[in-house]
Amino acid sequence: MLPELATELLTKIFLELHVGDLTRCKRVCRRLNDLVTNDLSLQYKIELDIAGMVDGPPGGADLGVRLKKLHARNATWQKGPPMHTLLLDSPNIPTTVWHCTGGFLLYEQRSTAQSLQLQLHRPAYPNSQTSGGLKVASKTLFAWKTSIPSLTEIRSCSVNPEENMVVITKDTGHMEIPRCVVLSISRDTTPHPMAAQSEYLASRPRLQPGPRDRDRIESVGDLISWTIHPGMNTGEDSEMLVINWKSGTTVWRSEGKSTAKSLLLDPSHVLVIDHEGLFVHEFDPNSTPQTTPRCSTTDDSLISFALPSLHGGTRVETLQCYVPGPRNFRGDRVHFQEDPDLAVLAIHMCTSTSRRFHQPPHKEHLIYVVPLSTILAELENHARIPIRRGGTVIPWPQWGPDGARLLRVDSEPHILTIMGSRVAIPLGARNLEIAQDIFIIDVRPRSAEETFSGRGGNGSAALGAPRGRVDVSDTIPGLKTFVDPVTTRLPYRMTYVKAWTESDAKLVVGQVLTHDGIVLTCNPLPLPIGQVMQQMHA
Repeated sequence: MLPELATELLTKIFLELHVGDLTRCKRVCRRLNDLVTNDLSLQYKIELDIAGMVDGPPGGADLGVRLKKLHARNATWQKGPPMHTLLLDSPNIPTTVWHCTGGFLLYEQRSTAQSLQLQLHRPAYPNSQTSGGLKVASKTLFAWKTSIPSLTEIRSCSVNPEENMVVITKDTGHMEIPRCVVLSISRDTTPHPMAAQSEYLASRPRLQPGPRDRDRIESVGDLISWTIHPGMNTGEDSEMLVINWKSGTTVWRSEGKSTAKSLLLDPSHVLVIDHEGLFVHEFDPNSTPQTTPRCSTTDDSLISFALPSLHGGTRVETLQCYVPGPRNFRGDRVHFQEDPDLAVLAIHMCTSTSRRFHQPPHKEHLIYVVPLSTILAELENHARIPIRRGGTVIPWPQWGPDGARLLRVDSEPHILTIMGSRVAIPLGARNLEIAQDIFIIDVRPRSAEETFSGRGGNGSAALGAPRGRVDVSDTIPGLKTFVDPVTTRLPYRMTYVKAWTESDAKLVVGQVLTHDGIVLTCNPLPLPIGQVMQQMHA
């Protein structure tokens, strides 16, 4: 029947099919094979599926241009993402670079004793053969006033390009209340014209500030999710807030373990992450300023996704979580963009397990990669059952083995960045704060043959990667963190980029996975760092 239909009707039908069904249709007869092979719209659909992309907004390039760009991109990214270098023009070496979700970078540039200049930069390479059409965005910000013109006052930051805003949390001293400010990018003003107030405050002072990178803030739409890490060795809990920055209302709040973090799932749900599990909480985004939400607890969660139980002698030293975040301004007209349904969450957990009293604790750096669809699908199921009361607890064996992938890396990774289903994991050079090896794991492989175990000599050699830096085995041997062996079977694909060698005359101070590949932010050096190190030790 299908071969007898008119070509235009066939094309419309085929555009609604899954790519696997299109492949099967090619085997039916020569006419269907020719249609799928030669029709530009069907070929574009197939290339989008290969890339994990969706079509861009209306008003972009014509179909032929988009198909050519996407085909070239897929051929290149199959071997590994392109690598670009961004040399920073900064008076400070090394420059502090703050990584924001969405591929944005924030760094200090040409500050004076009277003012702090921040450069907000979204690197892009629109003239590249593989470009998706994203253009460079760069803006110098002067509006944020500080008591000391230095980036050391920034504790964390996030960019919300759809709302044309940056949110920055300020460093605090002993017994000071943590606070954040909202800036307009295009107007370079604070507060943002649509913000209800100039600053947003935590509910209590922090006794003794801890490491800056343990706070977390993000903004999506009208909301800010803010995790305030407690002071060091104070025994306090983390404070987690969701704030509607346009109304000035705190719509949700909670306290959790000192390492707990929160992130936004959608306009009415927040995800709390600690070493015991992932906890979905619901809130009312339209709460009024007169309504103060009560402090939510784990018992209030709609759904709890349990993580593997830790060994009795194991302590979680740090926990960080990462999501892709928005990367496009409203005026961007990209050819194609990441499919939001394929987005993943990454969790880095550093653990310390006690051994005999005369031995130092055994440290392990573990990374969970979890497709957000795993969480959102269960949330959708929960919403379909109105008579359900109380929270749902999902044990690890019921969701984790096939809904997540666990990795072990040999050292503390630099900041992870995510694009779609890919997570870039930068690992430093030995004894240097420089990203040397970047592994990119994609939990959406095209075939089983694309998987690789970092422990195997053959797998590492095939990537050109050093052996033993990453272990992605289904059941990682020798882990001390957990009570029982942990198995994860989520399919994946691994690629590798060599970011730095001692012969390079540059200092890598940041790295980010973007729409156009890996971007290394670097300070130039007068000599290769290998020679600099030799002179220092001469």
